[in-house]
Parts: sequence; structure tokens; C-alpha cells
Amino acid sequence: MSSNVIQAKDVPRSMLVSATYDGVAKSAVLKFYDPESKKIILWNDTTGHKPYCYTDLTPQEVGIKLGNRSDIVDVVPSTLQDLAKDQQVTMTKIVTEDPLAIGGTNSDKSIRNVINTWESDIKYYENYLYDKGLIVGKYYSIKDSRIH
Repeated sequence: MSSNVIQAKDVPRSMLVSATYDGVAKSAVLKFYDPESKKIILWNDTTGHKPYCYTDLTPQEVGIKLGNRSDIVDVVPSTLQDLAKDQQVTMTKIVTEDPLAIGGTNSDKSIRNVINTWESDIKYYENYLYDKGLIVGKYYSIKDSRIH
């Protein structure tokens, strides 16, 4: 790690400049620029956020098509708003341990290559930013794993 980059649990008021995924820690990593120290600060998510995608299959059909995979954490029915049809639809949310289970590779094991899915082409860190309501270029601070 460069001397201009530090890993931190708490982050002083700093500009969010980017995000990525740490495959070893299996978490999103936020990258901040601290104008006072002129350093990049890396913060690994500690909120337990997990990668996910949606399918129009029922939870039972997902179980049949995908089997008993150890990388799937949860399969739950979800009611969502279909903006194109302007109506609510029932989908199944598939939560995984690792974004690569959803679609990080072109293998036959990627969920998006086995069943019809939605949101499976969105990069995990972009999904994380959206879910958390974070905006690149905005100033935040982090204290006790809470982003302010």
C-alpha cells in the first residue's frame, strides 16, 4: 500500500472518490480523499451488505434450478415496482456471499448464466453505493461503522 493510502475504521470528513470490492474480505471498499492529510483512506464495509440479484422464478423454482449452493445466503420473495408496466410485481431476491456467484465470470456457475435475472449486470460496488444512498464526490465521515 502506498504511503499516501491508509486503511481506517473511522474516516474524518472526506470526499468519497470511488468504491471497489475486496474479494478477500468479501466486502465493499469505499475510497475517500482526506483534503487535510492529502491521503486516500480505504474503508471496508462492516454493515454486512451482501450482493444480490432478482429473478421472476419462485423461491422453489430457484432451488430446483440452482440446487443447494453454499454461496447463496438467502432466497426470498420480494414485491417491487415495475416502472415499465407501472405495477407491482413479485420477484425473488437471491442474496449471495460473493458477487462472483451472481455474474463475475462467464462460467456455467454464475447465476445470471443459469437463470433469467435482473440487476445481475450491475457491478457490486455500484449496487452498494446505490443501496446506501452514497454519492461519489460528496463529503462523508464514518464513525463506529456509521456513514454520516
